[in-house]
Amino acid sequence: APILVLDEPCAGLDAATEMDFFAVLNEAVAGRTVLLIAHRLTGAEKLDRVWRLTGGTLMAATG
Repeated sequence: APILVLDEPCAGLDAATEMDFFAVLNEAVAGRTVLLIAHRLTGAEKLDRVWRLTGGTLMAATG
């Protein structure tokens, strides 16, 4: 599918497995739009755009 939505995909993963997940994710989603919903920003440096919400208010945007 051209759009992939991932809601807390790393919630139950340890740090090492989370890094492996993002390495595989980068290859698997080439050419797709991915909406990644997460509480931790681990791996966010590899994303094109990041929006940070606090209490439903946009607090920061990058990219």
